[in-house]
Amino acid sequence: PEAKVVAIVKNGKIVQELEEGDSGEIFLNKTPFYAESGGQVGDSGILKNAHFSALVDTVYFPIPGAIAHKIKVISGKIRVNDAVEASIDLLRRRATSKNHTATHLLHASLRHVLGDHVKQAGSLVSSTRFRFDFTHFSPLSTSELRQIESLVNEKIQDNIKVETTVTSLEEGIKNGAVAIFEEKYGEKVRMITIGDFSKELCGGIHVFNTGEIGLFKITSETSVAAGMRRIEALTGEEAIKYTQETEDLITEVQQTLNSPRKEILIQIEKLKDSLKEIERESKSLRQKIANFKFQKQEKQVRKIKGISVIIQKIEGMSNPELRELADSLKQKIGSGIVVLGSSSGKRVFLITAVTKDLTKRIKADEFIKKIAPIVGGGGGGRSEFAQAGGTKPNNLNQALEKSYSILKNMVQ
Repeated sequence: PEAKVVAIVKNGKIVQELEEGDSGEIFLNKTPFYAESGGQVGDSGILKNAHFSALVDTVYFPIPGAIAHKIKVISGKIRVNDAVEASIDLLRRRATSKNHTATHLLHASLRHVLGDHVKQAGSLVSSTRFRFDFTHFSPLSTSELRQIESLVNEKIQDNIKVETTVTSLEEGIKNGAVAIFEEKYGEKVRMITIGDFSKELCGGIHVFNTGEIGLFKITSETSVAAGMRRIEALTGEEAIKYTQETEDLITEVQQTLNSPRKEILIQIEKLKDSLKEIERESKSLRQKIANFKFQKQEKQVRKIKGISVIIQKIEGMSNPELRELADSLKQKIGSGIVVLGSSSGKRVFLITAVTKDLTKRIKADEFIKKIAPIVGGGGGGRSEFAQAGGTKPNNLNQALEKSYSILKNMVQ
């Protein structure tokens, strides 16, 4: 339809024209575009005439009653009082309307499955997806999600007519329409009725029949805040695309595991068990190697003020394994100090263990705080055992070398 430009805004200032390459807001005397409201995104499309064309990115209310078309001029120029043809992106609108009607079906299904305590607490409806926030006291089980999803799809398959009537707020509530009490309603409201299943006050755009939605698919259910949940979902082509991608992924997993579909989980569990066994063997081997190295170097255990000291760099060990090795070495020397260091990627681990009989002469936690800064970190612990982490693996050798002189100064 044709409309007249009544005002133009650029960079927050009223101007008389926009030219090629400019971005701004156009205000028309009438518009077919839906302005962002009630969680639904604004329409997009094109404004044009014989001398001008622009892409409409979105449409919104900068102030109540005034509709701004956010545009980018593609060619020519536009002036105040020019006539333009306003064309919405119908494919995008249809996709958005499918998602919006689906939120109503979802709301009704949630109340049907979970109870009447469920209330809408917010939503975002776009052409590609939608999210729906609602009040509920706990996460939804897989069974509940399946019931809700199946109920929505059942109503889609029933191809129920979606009716829109304009009425007063009082009359709408009287007729059983669900209202969102955070929303501000005027004297006249639009009531969207989907058979005897759903009745809500809503100003958004909707399909004519539920069958137009095609398919509804829940993609996630999460917590937003205490007592508030969020469902994200897809409809129509996006839902089909999602299920096809999921199907492709399952097929790929099936082929990788060389397993029938029904046995995929069994195969994965077998692999997990196998990996656990390999890790146990690997851990045992690493500990044996570390112990073997210690036995080879046992004669070279250094003495500091009469105390036996083992300071070693151990490659390829995790922090828990390093702790176990420190305990093992501490038991082997009977009385002394063990300092172990290891690195993994950009992380450094340091462990210090002191036998109980020496904790009055040297405390592990005090010592670790001296060497941790060398590897760019900090640490702490008890007098018998302390650990530290750092982010400078290149400094690990320096930290271990300095440990001798630091211990010499600290031992009483």
